[in-house]
Amino acid sequence: MKATDTGRGANGHRDPQAPLLQYLSQKIDRTPGLDLGSLTADQVADLADAMVRVIPRSRSSSAEDRMLDAAGPFYDTPTLTTWLGITRQALDKRVGQSRLLGLSTSKGPRFYPTRQFTDEKEIVSGLLDVLKALGAGSANPWTWATWLAGHPEVYGGRSGWEMLHAGEAEIVLRKAQHDAARWSQ
Repeated sequence: MKATDTGRGANGHRDPQAPLLQYLSQKIDRTPGLDLGSLTADQVADLADAMVRVIPRSRSSSAEDRMLDAAGPFYDTPTLTTWLGITRQALDKRVGQSRLLGLSTSKGPRFYPTRQFTDEKEIVSGLLDVLKALGAGSANPWTWATWLAGHPEVYGGRSGWEMLHAGEAEIVLRKAQHDAARWSQ
C-alpha cells in the first residue's frame, strides 16, 4: 500500500486510482459497524459497478458518449434510489414533475447528474428555476445538462453547476433566461 500513499504505482508513474483508493480505505476505516466480511462476491461486484458508474469517463467518439462526458458524472437509477432511499417510481415521479433532472439515453437507462445534489441529498438551490427557464427555450434535458456544465468564460472559470453550488443561482438564472430566449427565436 506504499504506492497508494504516494500516488505512484510500482513503475513510478502517477497512479490515478491511488487517491480514490486511499480515500475509500480511510472512509471505510472511519465508518463504524461496516461488516465487509459478510459481503458476497455479487455484492462486491455490485458495489464496484455502482462506484465506477459515477466516475467521469474519458472522451469517446460517439456523440452520445461525448454528451455523457460533458454533462456527467452521473448516478444511475439503482444507485440514486438507494442513495435517496426512494423507489424507482418515486424517482420517475420527481423527473416527470421537473423536480429532478433525469437524462434518458438511446440505450435505455436514465442517468442523473450528480452535481444537482448537495451533500445532504437535496437539489441544489436555484436549479429548478434554472431548469424551468431553460425549458422555455429547449425541451431537451440533455441541452440543459450540458448548458449547466459549460460557460466557464461567463462565470469566471466556473461552470453553471459550480455557480449554483456557490450560491450564485440568480446569476445562473439570468443567463439561462437570456439563452433560452435566444434559443426560442
